[in-house]
Amino acid sequence: MGNKVGVFTDEQIEAFQDCTFFTKKEILRIFNRFRDLAPNTVPKVMTRVDTNRIRLPYQQIQAITELRENPFCQRICQVFSEDGSGDLSFEDFLDLFSVLSEVAPMELKAVYAFKIYGAQAYKQYKIDSWANTDPWTHQRWDQVPRRSKHPLSTGHIHREPYILIR
Repeated sequence: MGNKVGVFTDEQIEAFQDCTFFTKKEILRIFNRFRDLAPNTVPKVMTRVDTNRIRLPYQQIQAITELRENPFCQRICQVFSEDGSGDLSFEDFLDLFSVLSEVAPMELKAVYAFKIYGAQAYKQYKIDSWANTDPWTHQRWDQVPRRSKHPLSTGHIHREPYILIR
């Protein structure tokens, strides 16, 4: 323990593995992708402080294949950046890939989906007010013409509408 293994110490790798769904090899592959975005900014060996201190601007992050064509790219980066700016440290970048990985649990993906896609709804409405008001038209449910009730009209969030079919 404590010996350098190249980019990270054993303790750093172990901490990353505990907090993500990745193996050591996958973590190093993600680091290489992060470093490739700004090789002059990101050092070849990262200290514990560097993994959170060195941040790449959103303009560089948006260049990765997974985000390049995504219309929610900026919002995704804002959600995963610690300060909400969209600029990502390596730890933020690793979290992003971990949540978007195939092995991440659906419940975790749902939490982030609400943070990304439902940000305005969370800012403007309390969950209990959704029971009586259509969040898009601001009309009470009993005043909304020719429309079936929203799945949230009971005051409870139902999981079924948000489950992906594979």
